[in-house]
Amino acid sequence: MDNNTNRSPLTARRVLLVGGGTGGHIFPLYPLAEALIKQGADVHLVVNNATLDKKIVQQTFSQLSALSSHYLKAHKIHYHFSLQNLLNPFRILVSCWRARRLLKTVQPDAIFFKGGFVGLPILVAAKWLTGFKGKIYLHESDTSNGALSNLFGKHADQTFSNFGDNATPLFYWLPRNCHPEELRDGGPLPTILIFGGSQGAQFINNLILDNAEALCEHYKVILIAGPGKKNHSPSTIHHERLELHEFMEQDQLIETLQQSSLVIARAGASMFQVLAAQKPLIAIPLPTAARNHQYDNAKYFSDKNLCYLLE
Repeated sequence: MDNNTNRSPLTARRVLLVGGGTGGHIFPLYPLAEALIKQGADVHLVVNNATLDKKIVQQTFSQLSALSSHYLKAHKIHYHFSLQNLLNPFRILVSCWRARRLLKTVQPDAIFFKGGFVGLPILVAAKWLTGFKGKIYLHESDTSNGALSNLFGKHADQTFSNFGDNATPLFYWLPRNCHPEELRDGGPLPTILIFGGSQGAQFINNLILDNAEALCEHYKVILIAGPGKKNHSPSTIHHERLELHEFMEQDQLIETLQQSSLVIARAGASMFQVLAAQKPLIAIPLPTAARNHQYDNAKYFSDKNLCYLLE
């Protein structure tokens, strides 16, 4: 990745934070928004106008009373064959026009893009539709550039990354008044925490639930199945040592993570949370992820003996 070397502090008076589509593109913006607000900046957040994005903002970012939130309907170009791709170029044009109107309203001094397809109309509007003269910053979560980082990297004033020689990791971490040295295992039984990302992972859900009877003989099992997937396994069972959740707020997730003995998860941005907690991790990369970036993320940490990679 081509990281610009300018490390001057961000001094903008009004900052637009952009990310959406998955929790990994939204949650990391929280600590940045909090820090900017403490520095006196007028901070605005733009996410996709979708159920998941709204839920994250309402349940997590509502704690930042000084933050202004905006919802922009955006559309994803699918990398596989989809009839939606026939309509999405026209929908994206509409989104770009809405983004133009949003930028005219907010008038930011700087735009910080974390990732997700919601950034496309914002960046297009900033670069070509509004005469935006402020700074543009990008942040890449994975070992390889995403499509928008490749497309707009040359137009950005600076690109940051979770990886590389000049790594600048950005991720949601500890609740207030909690410190890494306080991490502990909880309860008399070892606890296994399993989650497949903000969208859930039906493969992982089925794998755990099909073996829940045997697992619960020796462990407490906490499974975050994903929206609408809590009861979709053919062998869903009810066991006093099995907790099923569709979604978990980040503060609750971090607290649960602290009390877990083992974590099983995908290999997106959440890997940083698990590793920061110094918890054993079995990473199961999503095989259909763009650029196979989740495998590359897991391989990076597996090679350093920081996780176990399960393909």
